Amino acid sequence: MATIAAVYTRVLGDMSGNEDNRSSIQVMKCREFCRQNAYSIKDEFIFIETIPSVGSDGNRPVYDAMMKLAYSDPSPFKAIIVLELIRFMRDRDIRDQTKERLLVHGVKLVSIKDGARIF
Repeated sequence: MATIAAVYTRVLGDMSGNEDNRSSIQVMKCREFCRQNAYSIKDEFIFIETIPSVGSDGNRPVYDAMMKLAYSDPSPFKAIIVLELIRFMRDRDIRDQTKERLLVHGVKLVSIKDGARIF
């Protein structure tokens, strides 16, 4: 049985020349990863942050909406798939705190480019 997952993408303003910086490429790679690793994604759980981020984790309404769902009881998905951790959260300390809170709600954070590790 496939694990229901969410996908989160974010364009980083300081990586504009990187192909992986396009949301469509991130979604495509996340979908492929999910197909190969028994994750199921509903379109309603694809979260695309459209506000480019330059060195900051602030002002992310799409991220905030996703996290509100992730923290709900019960969460409608059991994993958040990202292409790489920096797209989820740049600040390591806040990211670690967020990962712990996600785990309390039964949600894993999976980063494809970071060795497909579950955090």
